[in-house]
Amino acid sequence: MVTTQLVAQVNCPPHLPLTLLGNTDYCVGSDGSQLSINESYIGYEWLPTSQTDQSVLLTAGNYSVVVTHYTGCTDTMTFQVNQVANPPQPTIDVSGPTQFCHGESVVLSVPTWYPYYEWNTGSISDEITIFESGTYVVSIEDWIGCSSSSVSVQITVDPLPTAAFSPNLNMFDIEFNNLSYDATSYEWNFGDGTTSIDFEPTHTFTTNDTLEMYLVAFNNCGSDTAFLGLESVGIEERTKEAFFSVYPNPNDGNFSIEIKSKTNASMVVSIYNSVGQAVFNEALGSGLGVAKIQAGNLADGIYLLAVRSENRVHTTLLSIKK
Repeated sequence: MVTTQLVAQVNCPPHLPLTLLGNTDYCVGSDGSQLSINESYIGYEWLPTSQTDQSVLLTAGNYSVVVTHYTGCTDTMTFQVNQVANPPQPTIDVSGPTQFCHGESVVLSVPTWYPYYEWNTGSISDEITIFESGTYVVSIEDWIGCSSSSVSVQITVDPLPTAAFSPNLNMFDIEFNNLSYDATSYEWNFGDGTTSIDFEPTHTFTTNDTLEMYLVAFNNCGSDTAFLGLESVGIEERTKEAFFSVYPNPNDGNFSIEIKSKTNASMVVSIYNSVGQAVFNEALGSGLGVAKIQAGNLADGIYLLAVRSENRVHTTLLSIKK
């Protein structure tokens, strides 16, 4: 019996397919370069390390990777890994003052030679327009992926003033509650030729008439105005051009209010005693009509009856005599 031994000879090519994936430059502050071989082989040897995986993390230095084909053929690639500096810290350019009034704006920008920008607002443009108060920072990234962040810029937007007030009725004396905000000074015009710059003035109205009064609130950004219509009638009933009438008057605390002027707004009836305390409140519906008021528990005396509708207060004196 004759035995034949066959010996196969493998002729390895000069070079195996060998592609290094990843960036051999990495940024200061990162762990290193994440690299891998694109092709699949049965063996990898990253020198001078002892790593044998297809993918490795390497820091700065000179390296070789040896791959082994299933036929036993090998090939080697040499390369260098470098640590590179992050880009210089960007400087935010501010197009105007960093403090301004509501309704105005300022543009923040950085140099345009970077491929990627990100502001803490979420914008990825090299400039943004700011309308609101806040702290603003931009991060830039170079072509390698290294990044740097700017020093923050603080923007302050001053609000416009808002004028608001409400009257506290005490017979013909009215104490005004100042409900304005974001204001630094005030000017009251009571509609009868008198004014005040007090924060919360008290004013005595000496005429029976319809008056348009207003409050102007100021700050360094501007002003705002709130209006209030006041109507006062005497102890005798006045029906001509009056908003409402009361009958009978005097009465025992039970009386009727007839709304004379057309309105779609809801109304509130209030009765105030001689020291300005509200001793009766009742909500009325809207529109023309007659409302029955039952305030028989009030003691004899002179009261101020007020009907509030939208931004107007209409008043008359009420006499209770049992």
